[in-house]
Amino acid sequence: MNRTRRGAFSGSLVLALSLLATACGGDALTRAESLPLRTYPADRDFRLSLIMTSCSDACSDYEASECSVDVNTEDRVIEVDASVGYSERDGVDRATCALTCGKPVVAHCDVSAVPAGTYTVVSGTFSATIDVR
Repeated sequence: MNRTRRGAFSGSLVLALSLLATACGGDALTRAESLPLRTYPADRDFRLSLIMTSCSDACSDYEASECSVDVNTEDRVIEVDASVGYSERDGVDRATCALTCGKPVVAHCDVSAVPAGTYTVVSGTFSATIDVR
């Protein structure tokens, strides 16, 4: 079986940081909602983008995404563990700012080069197919 592991340490680090952020009053988006791009280049590293929430909360500040990616070229599966930390802004009126829908929150995850084909991207309970050409 051909497997490429990118960010195994960072995956553990993401989990540790997410738990730490939660303990300190922050939280993290860890479940993808959709995959906006479905075609990627074959035999070249690429950046996979996952929409973590289509409507950001105007009451919150969002951090840069953290990802770990595990590629199984034999089964054509790309497993992604993505996390975007966030915390409530200081001094916000939750009653009014929660009514505002902001831009989508996107996790960008680097994937090592894979051969051409159709792959299934799995992130928690989310899955979708992409074409690598």
